[in-house]
Amino acid sequence: MNNSSENTNNAKSQFELSKRYFNENNIELMLKSLNQSANSNYLPALQSLANIYAKGGFIPVDLVKAENLYQRAIDQGCEQSLFQMAELKFINGSSTTQIEAGIKHYWLAAQLGNPQALFQLYLFYKNVTSAIVFSQYCLIYASMQEFLPAIVALNNNKVLQENDCVELYIKISVICGASDYPNLNSHHELFVDFKCGEKEELKKLKNVVHKSMQLPKFSLPEVIHSKLTPKLLSKAINLNLTSDFLDQDEANYIVFLSRPYQEKAKVINSDSKHGGMDSSVRSNSYMYFSPTRVSGFIKFIERKICDLVRKNIEESEPLSVLHYQVGQEYKPHFDFFDPSLPVSKSLLEKAGQRTRTVLLYLNDVEIGGDTYYPEIDISIEAKCGTLVYMDNCYNDGSINLMSLHAGRSVLKGEKWIAVKWFRERKVII
Repeated sequence: MNNSSENTNNAKSQFELSKRYFNENNIELMLKSLNQSANSNYLPALQSLANIYAKGGFIPVDLVKAENLYQRAIDQGCEQSLFQMAELKFINGSSTTQIEAGIKHYWLAAQLGNPQALFQLYLFYKNVTSAIVFSQYCLIYASMQEFLPAIVALNNNKVLQENDCVELYIKISVICGASDYPNLNSHHELFVDFKCGEKEELKKLKNVVHKSMQLPKFSLPEVIHSKLTPKLLSKAINLNLTSDFLDQDEANYIVFLSRPYQEKAKVINSDSKHGGMDSSVRSNSYMYFSPTRVSGFIKFIERKICDLVRKNIEESEPLSVLHYQVGQEYKPHFDFFDPSLPVSKSLLEKAGQRTRTVLLYLNDVEIGGDTYYPEIDISIEAKCGTLVYMDNCYNDGSINLMSLHAGRSVLKGEKWIAVKWFRERKVII
């Protein structure tokens, strides 16, 4: 056995050892083995260690180390690391240059066929008038990679533009059998049954378009800025509503990204120092996009929300997604932290009060599932794309008891809703 093979085997052994230590909850030894494996440029170790430095959790976030590790993986031809590098730059970028660098890396990954990069580029550019051809191309190409959200979006896309993508669009629609695919909310396992000859023909067509496709200019402030004007429904709690804030493709993708993390919802219990006790007040499931779960698209949506409600993203909690099935509800409650409860003390000390709540409906509920504000007798229908926000506190910071609200029971269908809470000070996760 030559030295190269021996080094590879040693690196692989260290990587397998790191997984064993992880299962044993021995984080120190896990990281030691992972570093030893990565030092030998073992690709899985480079990717794993880069993800840990990029997202944190076991160790403090170190974006410089994460970028260096991703680059070493990219140098080995790893397409997924290109996508992760794009995520790193786009999620953490605070300047135009950094955001553009993220977009360029998405495009590099997309050119290698990464379906997530392709689909996110489609979502980023779909409302940019000068980039219609580009966005449709990304959607079609993502569908060719059998990416479920892209297949569903392709089925929802009713308008064919007169451009170089039309022939490819028609062919892939026929081959995918797009009209036969159920809504994204279905629990069915879906796949695309390409016939060999048709698949080869599609590849040839794709290559023709692919060679001439260029990455359009991207301006984040312009793309996230909404021309919609919120409608004031109540001065008592500054309740505002905006229709069509999201379209179905965007809403479906949020659901898609959140579904694997859904768990039974919990609420603060006044008898618990730590909170988080199950309660009959709330029967739905939920998740939130922590730093280890957040994606570039979710960060894009969060920035878009902050632009509309004119709030600082640093003073907000991560986006949460709630799922209600038939019979599930969230009884009348407040979103602010009750200062009289011991459990609220640490929460208030960290980032202050929850001053504003944003609700974003992700699907149309067939019957029920509306949000009701009993103190002002207003009900908001659960309709996909509708955004509602209200203030939980008065301008002086005192709690507003008029902000009482409830998620009424779903009677038919299901309900998906995203929630974003804003605090008085910077939120540190």
